[in-house]
Amino acid sequence: MKTISITLLSLVTLIASALCDEGQTVNKEWMVLSARAQNVAKQFELIKPGGAADPSMFKEDLEAIEGSLKKLVKCSDLVEKKLELLPPEKLGDKGFEALFEFAESISEDYGYFVALELLDIGLRRRLSVMDPNQPVSLLLRLPASQMENFLKIANDKGLLGKTTAEQGGTGQPATRPQSKSEGDDKLQPEAEGRSR
Repeated sequence: MKTISITLLSLVTLIASALCDEGQTVNKEWMVLSARAQNVAKQFELIKPGGAADPSMFKEDLEAIEGSLKKLVKCSDLVEKKLELLPPEKLGDKGFEALFEFAESISEDYGYFVALELLDIGLRRRLSVMDPNQPVSLLLRLPASQMENFLKIANDKGLLGKTTAEQGGTGQPATRPQSKSEGDDKLQPEAEGRSR
């Protein structure tokens, strides 16, 4: 029975890797990720200034984005790392600007809205609230070389708290940026209000 289980597991692994190796699955997931990230960004942008965003109106797109990211990690196109940054009070505007600058730096290869999703600062974060005194937890999904670049920049700029693994694996919602009508793309802590 053990031999059958091992053989079946090997067969499933082989089929899964064949799907990823063909490139069709990977290309399709990148296309889905790109389309959905652009769609939710446009939908969010169309909300009237001062209007409240109902997270349920973005549910389908956000689930598709998450599904594509998971598949791209499974196919080894992306690597995943849970990361804890300093609390917003300590990060300050310069810390959040560094996140958006990194997204901008990889946007030529991936598109800006996809870059935001890869860094876990896309629309899902815009719809969440963070405590200004709690560390900012991110689930990064980046190509391996970009992951190394991001970690180096975050370390050099003094943005890093501890990795989530060092914290016992606890993750929490991290950020909520301002809408375009309120200014630029800076993330905003809960203490600044929820007038959406």
